[in-house]
Amino acid sequence: CQGPVEGGTRVVVSGDFPTSITSACCGFGHALSPAVFLDLHRVQCVAPKQDGVGIVPLALSFNCDSSSEVSLPFEYVLPLFVFRLSPSSGSSQSSVALEGQNFPSSKRLICKFGLSVFGFVTWQSSSKVFCTVPRLPPGNVTVTLISETDDSHKGGLSFEVLPDLEIQSLSFTSSPASGGAVLQVTGNGFDAGTECVFGQV
Repeated sequence: CQGPVEGGTRVVVSGDFPTSITSACCGFGHALSPAVFLDLHRVQCVAPKQDGVGIVPLALSFNCDSSSEVSLPFEYVLPLFVFRLSPSSGSSQSSVALEGQNFPSSKRLICKFGLSVFGFVTWQSSSKVFCTVPRLPPGNVTVTLISETDDSHKGGLSFEVLPDLEIQSLSFTSSPASGGAVLQVTGNGFDAGTECVFGQV
C-alpha cells in the first residue's frame, strides 16, 4: 500500500475487532490518524502528511491509546504530476498519452475524464502512460491521472472528445485497378487527420 508524501490516501484496515471498541486510530509511523468504522470488520483511515519518501509501519490503535502488535508496511512516494497530453482530441476508444513524473508502476492508476468517467491505463514509464478514451458524448472534458486509493491530483488537462467515425455512403464502390479515381466518403466524425485506407495500402 502506498500514497503521496502530502497525505490524503484512504486506507482500509480489515480484521476481527473487539466489540467493546468505540474508537480507533491508524498509526503511520509516529503519526496518528483517526479511523472511521465502515462495519464490524473494517475501518478506514486517511494517511497524514509525511516529511519524505520511505516505508513506515501502519498499525491500528484501539481507542487511540495503544498500538497493535501487528503492523503492515505503508510506502510514502512522491506525488504524481501530469504536464502534457497528446493528442488533444480524439474519439471514444482512441489512445491518449499523458506525460509527467512520478507515475508508479502499478495497476492502480486511473485516467479520469470529466467528473466520474474513467479510462483504462497502460503504464510505459515513470513519466509516460497511455489512457483509453471511454465512451463519452462529443465535447471538452478535463483529464486527470489518479490512483484507486488517492483521488488527489496536480492539475488537469483539457481534451476534446470527437464524434465516433461513421461512414454512411460512398460515391462509388468499384474503380479501375490502376487507381486514380477520387472517392467521396460521406459520414460523421471526420477531421483534418482522417485518412482513407484501401486494404493494406
